[in-house]
Amino acid sequence: MIDDKPLKDIVKRLYYPESPYEFSALPADVLGKVYEQFLGKVIRLSPSHKVTVEEKPEVRKAGGVYYTPDFIVTYIVHHTLSKLLEGKKPGARGSASKIKIVDPSCGSGSFLIVAYQYLLDWHRDRYVEAGPEKHRKELFQGPGGQWLLTTQEKKRILLNNIYGVDIDSQAVEVTKLSLLLKVLEGESNQSLTSQLSLFQERALPDLDHNIKCGNSLIDSNFYNELQQLTLFDEETQYRINAFDWTNAFPQVFSEDNPGFDAVIGNPPYIRIQALKEWAPIEVEYYKKIYKAAGKGNYDLYVVFVERGLSLLNKNGRLGYILPHKFFNAQYGEPLRNLIAEGKYLSDVVHFGDKQIFDQATTYTCLIFLNKAG
Repeated sequence: MIDDKPLKDIVKRLYYPESPYEFSALPADVLGKVYEQFLGKVIRLSPSHKVTVEEKPEVRKAGGVYYTPDFIVTYIVHHTLSKLLEGKKPGARGSASKIKIVDPSCGSGSFLIVAYQYLLDWHRDRYVEAGPEKHRKELFQGPGGQWLLTTQEKKRILLNNIYGVDIDSQAVEVTKLSLLLKVLEGESNQSLTSQLSLFQERALPDLDHNIKCGNSLIDSNFYNELQQLTLFDEETQYRINAFDWTNAFPQVFSEDNPGFDAVIGNPPYIRIQALKEWAPIEVEYYKKIYKAAGKGNYDLYVVFVERGLSLLNKNGRLGYILPHKFFNAQYGEPLRNLIAEGKYLSDVVHFGDKQIFDQATTYTCLIFLNKAG
């Protein structure tokens, strides 16, 4: 436990006049960019009470944590969502309110923040086009007379449309914080006070039902398949962190067309030889459950592609950035067959030998899949 006094002193130093920085001028995703560098690390205390900061095994074997460039995130989000929103209507009763978007390995939330901003801009533009005087519950005029979405409408869109999962509990909390900051972005104390008094609601929504911690690739059937639950120690169960999608998001999987409308993100790239060193049980389970894993060696991102497809509804779309090695490598054959047989391939942006990530040599592409074929 930490006493209130040191926390109070830390918080005070974040604000004027003690802080030299004006945090209100920073965009919401800056936090994600900062925290992305720390999410891959853990603090350990040795028996001699010496503190060390170490990289998590999965991060060390993957070569580090790399923030997806903004232009890549923006392109994937816009290319995926623009087609889903064609012909849709805004509002609580509009068809756009039913669109469900998920990042199954959300990290610090960069893809979800851009997706959320895209939806905010789309709704505002549709309301203004239809006549702002008709949408007084959704719009208000900000400084300079520009039309802005009300806090109530921004919260509605966030809770209706945005979902995320990550196996790292710290990443989940950073994603939640970044999205909540996006809700408050552009608001002043005066605008918040007037809106809260009008709608009688709390300023920030509860995101516990939208952003969750768990292993996107493993559900509770894992224990039945291996029939080894009694052999798993507490640390192993914590690491595996089985996650049931249908139970976690009943609002997504209980309808006539169950599943997400969009799966977006940058799944982890980890060769299975590296994963075996700290997660050998999962490696064998993936081979047993996922067609994309095949029988030999594979990379974890191919499993995320198959999982992403399984999360989509019959009209859903998937947009990922991932290594293009599976186009030609032997381990990519099962995934190529899966995509070809389902006629899922929509678009590919191939970067060849051009490097997208700073400080990492990874040959990548953007791939867009359409569940409807």
